[in-house]
Amino acid sequence: MLFAFVWRTADGVIDTLGWEGFREGVDDARYLTTLMDALDKAEAAGRRPELVRETCRWLEGISMDADLEAWRREMAARIEAL
Repeated sequence: MLFAFVWRTADGVIDTLGWEGFREGVDDARYLTTLMDALDKAEAAGRRPELVRETCRWLEGISMDADLEAWRREMAARIEAL
C-alpha cells in the first residue's frame, strides 16, 4: 500500500500526494504540448513572429526550480496570445 497512488475506502478513494503530483505533471505536459502546437501553427502561418521567437527563448530559459504556478499562468497567456 506504500506505493499506491490512491487508497480505497468503503465509499470511494482517497488520493495521495504522489497522485496529485502525477496529475499536475500530466496537466503541465498538456499545457506544454498545447503551447508547442500553437507555436508551430503560428510560425507556419507567419503570425506573431516576434512572440514566437520570444516564446522559444522563454522556453529555453525555464529552470528546474521555476515557480510552477507562474509558469502555468505564463504558458496559458502565451497560448491565448498565439
